[in-house]
Amino acid sequence: YRRKGIGAALVSRVLIRMKGMGCLSATLETEVSNQAAQRLYQDRFGFLCEERLAKYYLNWGDAYRLRLWFK
Repeated sequence: YRRKGIGAALVSRVLIRMKGMGCLSATLETEVSNQAAQRLYQDRFGFLCEERLAKYYLNWGDAYRLRLWFK
């Protein structure tokens, strides 16, 4: 179901809900090799990369920690 807008719609709804509840930011992790997810979070929603987490996943893959600050 990739490229059908489902992921973007879900992320959008969650972010709207979090902002409405008074959250100051949203944080998530995505695997370094998952460029599609990085494009979604960074390009579409404005998440910023805060740090790289070495061997974060069970497969020893590194992750990026991303954060979006609400305005």
